Amino acid sequence: MKFSFLIFTLTTCLLGTLAPLSCVAFQTENSDAEAIEQPREQSAVEDKNTSTSDGRVRFSFQDQEWSEVIPWFAEQAGFSMQNVENWPSGTFSLKDNESYSTIEALDQLNRSLASLSAPYTLIRNRKMLMLKPYGEPIPDDLIETVDVKDLNERGSFELMNVIFDLGELDSQIIAQDVISQVTDRNKNHFAILQAANQVQVRETGQRLRNIRSIIEVAQKRLDDASRDLITYQLKYQDAESFIEIVGSLLGIPEGKTSNPEGTISIKAIPLSNRLFVSGSNKMLAKFRDFAKQVDNDPNETQEDLVLDKPYLHPYPVLGDPELAFQLLQTMLEGSDVRMQQDQESGAIIVLGRELDHQLVQNSLDTISKAKTKNFAIVKLEKISAQEALAILQSIYRQDSLSLEATSGPVLLADSYLNQIMISGSVQEVANSEMILAELDAKHIPLASGPRTSVRIIPMNADDQRRLAPMIPDLLGKAGRPN
Repeated sequence: MKFSFLIFTLTTCLLGTLAPLSCVAFQTENSDAEAIEQPREQSAVEDKNTSTSDGRVRFSFQDQEWSEVIPWFAEQAGFSMQNVENWPSGTFSLKDNESYSTIEALDQLNRSLASLSAPYTLIRNRKMLMLKPYGEPIPDDLIETVDVKDLNERGSFELMNVIFDLGELDSQIIAQDVISQVTDRNKNHFAILQAANQVQVRETGQRLRNIRSIIEVAQKRLDDASRDLITYQLKYQDAESFIEIVGSLLGIPEGKTSNPEGTISIKAIPLSNRLFVSGSNKMLAKFRDFAKQVDNDPNETQEDLVLDKPYLHPYPVLGDPELAFQLLQTMLEGSDVRMQQDQESGAIIVLGRELDHQLVQNSLDTISKAKTKNFAIVKLEKISAQEALAILQSIYRQDSLSLEATSGPVLLADSYLNQIMISGSVQEVANSEMILAELDAKHIPLASGPRTSVRIIPMNADDQRRLAPMIPDLLGKAGRPN
């Protein structure tokens, strides 16, 4: 019976009465018979979807649901997949030995999604991946705006926004050529930015690259048409110095004769101070303006420089010296101003021009007027807390018997720990700390032995002038005659 079945099957296959696929492979039940198997198509193809160590993706899908394909790709590529309400109908099939970069793999998926009867598109916004039907409106904030220089790194089917700078092109004229490359579903997002002479386009990567090429060709033709050649005779500067200065202002790299865009070129005639300058009318106008400022009488230039010659000036700080120095450093970063801070007094010494000194003075004035409350505890080593408190209260004209300050900071003395507590504005606290540090450093304790009615306090002339007016008040508060 088994043998008869084999004869019957072969006969029916030859006569074509069975479906072709039914005749592709079969096997007898005879244990001694050799199995006959259908050769596997693309046997070298990997049987699983993988991502390689270098971040590339290998597909092996056969009639797979989109609800399984797209999340798998998002996971492999490191994208955060946004919630999908309705998945595309149909399936995805791609099985080969090729490995794809993230952008290439995204293009493969978008190409298949676009060919569906109800097309969809995958939108990438940084690390976020969204699936949207073609006919569904997509808000602008979901579409990433990409710089023109980064277009080559984006997929051909990726949807994105790009703003193209038109240079010297007429936006109204070039817009007609650009919008012809925009599909109907994206025309509503096309915009001409007249003030900036730019156009904003929403499209897929390949179409945006085509638009970029159109603009570049139009710009080159305009440059060629408006390009001119002039000669310039240097009057005061030598050619090498002049080209170095003016070239940098025009964007010409050091050691080169033209800028990367090719819109300006400067060449010197050997053994002369004559220059050949070629470029667009716009760049030639810039050259003439810069040349007028650079190629002038050195004597006149020197006089101008003398009027604004850098000079040195010290600035006392009536607040937190360290904070003031840090703020000035930040504000003057990138300038040629030089600053140093005196470690003892906190004063800031500035070397700069007149405008720099004005900026420093205005900044320090603002800092000194700060009313931010602050608090400090000053530990004293030589002078007693009570004695230091009396001096500070006299300076601020405060009543030593009252805890409430009539002017200046609030001052309290801790005799047990020999320290002064200060509460007030940043300026008041800083001033008090500075006075206490100076008093404590210069204080000379009483000599050992019996006390006498005479006490000698050594001090310099500045200390005498500063402390002499305070002595009557101090003695009066202590209940002693002058």
